[in-house]
Amino acid sequence: MSKPCLIAHRGLPNKYPENTLIGYKAAIAAGAKYLETDIQLTSDQIPVLFHDRDFKRLCNTEGAIHMRTLAELENVQAMDFDQFGYKFAQTPIPTLDDFVKLLEQHPDVKAFIEIKRISIHHFGITPVVAAILRSLRPVTNQCIIISYSIPVLLAVRNYGFPAIGGVTNKWSARNNAKLTELKPDFLFCGIDSLPRWGKLSLPDKKLVIFSADDVTTADKLIKRGVDFIETNTIDDMLMEMKQSQNRV
Repeated sequence: MSKPCLIAHRGLPNKYPENTLIGYKAAIAAGAKYLETDIQLTSDQIPVLFHDRDFKRLCNTEGAIHMRTLAELENVQAMDFDQFGYKFAQTPIPTLDDFVKLLEQHPDVKAFIEIKRISIHHFGITPVVAAILRSLRPVTNQCIIISYSIPVLLAVRNYGFPAIGGVTNKWSARNNAKLTELKPDFLFCGIDSLPRWGKLSLPDKKLVIFSADDVTTADKLIKRGVDFIETNTIDDMLMEMKQSQNRV
């Protein structure tokens, strides 16, 4: 397996809180060439990096991204207390602009940007897509917009964004008529829905499977035709792959 087959899912969540700059920097330092992140809008419609619908799991407090202004987020820390305790108690929720600056420092790194549906629900497709694409302008060619929502992907394509990807939890959804008509460049699919054997490659798009955290599972998927693997442990996997190559 070659290094570019691996995507750092939300950074390096086995070592750092997910969707944080310290996690992404550590993933890049470990050799990651592809990153994945999740984007939501604050109440004043500033794109930030965050996955969940509320703060409870990651920030150990009440509320949600769409309920706070960017200024108010200064009092919310992405600490992931259940996993790390107080180790990252001063870790802020980054803006998309912060993430873009990191990408600008690493032009060989590409990022999959997932637009979360909760922001679409609260603000509508046009304001969300416009705000995100505005932030991504300096690194457009380094980014792929992904989403579970086909209308969102259609809007992104209509804006002229160069690369998009659909996301689904079910392998059977690869034949969805609306998705097929959209012709995305990538399809992200959940690992638990895959058939137990047989080829998995798609003729007209790159296939990304989420997620696998060990080299053995990832290697089997690659041999079945998968193009990319999302992983939470990209540092460990890249190290294991390097050690294996050195033993050959």
